[in-house]
Amino acid sequence: MSLEDSLFIKQAAILEVIREHKIISSRELRRKFLGIKDRTLRYHIKKLTDAGLIKKRGTTKGVYYEAS
Repeated sequence: MSLEDSLFIKQAAILEVIREHKIISSRELRRKFLGIKDRTLRYHIKKLTDAGLIKKRGTTKGVYYEAS
């Protein structure tokens, strides 16, 4: 079983969107997932980053994410 197989459904959806866009801003991600609270979205993004599946680029309002 791979790491990706153990992801939560929301994490898998976030990872899929990031892979589709190659690079995406945090603002665009929030727009894609309007049904998820900001805090929850940040939690899932942090888990994906910690797992090494995505990379965070930039700081504060200039943050972008890309697939690893």
